[in-house]
Amino acid sequence: MEEKKGLFSKSVKKEKMNIIVFSCLMLVIFVITFYGIHIFLSDFFYNNVSNNIYFKDIIFESILAILSFLVLLFWKNSYVFQQKCEKFISSLRYGWFYLLFGGFFFLISIKDAFVSNTPGVINLAIFCLLIGLYEEFLCRGWLLNEFLERYGESKKGIWTSIIVSGVIFGLIHFINLSSQDLASTITQVFSASATGIVFGLIYYRTKNIWTVVFLHAFWDFALMLNTVAPVASVSEVISTVSYLGIVFSLLTCISELLVLLPFIKDIDADVKNNKLFWTSFIASFGFFISLMLSLIGDISGEVFKIGNISMREFSVLNDNYETYELKEKIEINDGYDNYKLENYSLSFYKTNSLLTLKNNISGKDISFEYDYLYDYGLYEFDEYYIIAYINLDNDGNNQLYYNYILKSELSNEDDFLEVIKNNMNYHLIESFGDLCIIHDKESNKEYLAVDTDDYGYFVLVEDGNVSLLNRN
Repeated sequence: MEEKKGLFSKSVKKEKMNIIVFSCLMLVIFVITFYGIHIFLSDFFYNNVSNNIYFKDIIFESILAILSFLVLLFWKNSYVFQQKCEKFISSLRYGWFYLLFGGFFFLISIKDAFVSNTPGVINLAIFCLLIGLYEEFLCRGWLLNEFLERYGESKKGIWTSIIVSGVIFGLIHFINLSSQDLASTITQVFSASATGIVFGLIYYRTKNIWTVVFLHAFWDFALMLNTVAPVASVSEVISTVSYLGIVFSLLTCISELLVLLPFIKDIDADVKNNKLFWTSFIASFGFFISLMLSLIGDISGEVFKIGNISMREFSVLNDNYETYELKEKIEINDGYDNYKLENYSLSFYKTNSLLTLKNNISGKDISFEYDYLYDYGLYEFDEYYIIAYINLDNDGNNQLYYNYILKSELSNEDDFLEVIKNNMNYHLIESFGDLCIIHDKESNKEYLAVDTDDYGYFVLVEDGNVSLLNRN
C-alpha cells in the first residue's frame, strides 16, 4: 500500500501495461457494457416503459450509474469518494468555462421550456444528473485513476493519463452512429474529447468527484434544454451537420482546451490571477467565435415550417402490421348521369428488401427505395389516406417519406401508383421512431405522427407542414 503525492488515500500500485493496449482494453469494456445493457433492455423498455419524454433514458442511465458505482468498488477505486482536497463550492472555479457558457444557454432556454413543459424539464434534469454520475464515476473516478495508478508518478505520466482518458471518453461517442449521421458523430467526438480532458484536469486538481459530476450534468442540461422547449411557427433547420461545421467545431474544441494553458508548465502550481484572466478571455472569445462559425456551417439541409400543436387530452394508436390494406367502394359518375360502383384495393407491405405498394385490382405494383426501413404504414382518415415510411440512410439521416391519397382521386389506372411514388413528401427529422396516429379528444381530429423517445411527436398536419407536440 502506498500514498502518492496526496492523490490516493488508499491505493495499490497497479501493474503497468502497454498504454495503447490498455487504452484499447478500456474502450472495448465501455462499448461492450453500453451496448450489452442497451440490447438486453431495449425490448423490455419498448413493451413496458412509459413514453414520457426522457423517462426511458432515466431508467437506462440509472442502471448505468449503479453499475459504474459497482465498478469503482470492484476495482478498489472507492477512495474517490473520500479524496476531497477542495470543497465543492471553491472547486467550481476550475469549471468557470462550463458555468459561464452553460449559464448562457440555460438562460436563453429555461423560460419557454419550464413554462410550457415543466415535467419535461424535471425529467431532463434527472436524466442529466444520472449522465453526470455514470460518466464521471466511470471516466474520471475509474478510468482516469486506473491510468494514474499506472503512469501518474511524473508530470508526463499525469498528462498522459488525463489526455488519453479524455480521448477515450470522446471515442466512446462513436456508438451514437447508430442513431445519427457521421458528421454529427465526429463533431460530438471532438467536443467530448476536449471536455473529457478538461474534466480530467479539474478532477486531478480538486480530487472532488462531485465537482465534475455537477459540471458535467449542468453542461449537458444547459445544452439539451431546448429539446423540451416549445417550437413556435417559424422556419427551422433540421439537417445533418456539414463537414465545414466539423472544422469549426474542431476550432471550438481547441479554444475550450485553452483553459489548460496555465497548468501546462506545472500542473500542481497555483494559477496567478492575471494569467487566468487572459487565458479565460482568449478561451471565451475563441469559443464564442468558433461556435458561431460552426452554427453557420450547419445550415445545409432542408428548411420547413414547424408549428406547435396544443392538445389537452389525446390518445396514441400504435400498430405493427406486416401488410396494410386500402379498400374503397366509390360511386362514380361517367359524365352522363350514369353511376356505377368502382372497387379500389391497395396493399402496402415489405418482402425481403422491397417495400411494395400494389393495386390488387389491376395487379400493378411499385417499390420504394430505402437503406434501412425503420417503420411503414398506410392510414385512413376522413377524406384521404396517408402512405408513409421512415428510412435511416447510410449517413445516419432520419428520413420521413409520406403522401396523401385522396379518396376522391383513387384510380385503377396503371400510372396511378407511379404518381404516388413520384410525389412523396420528404422531411428530415431529429429522431426516428414508430409511426402512429394521434387522436385529439377535444377537436376529434386525427394526425399521423412519429413517436420518438426524446423529441416529442412530429405531427403531420393537413397542409404538409410538420408540427411538434411535446410529450408531458
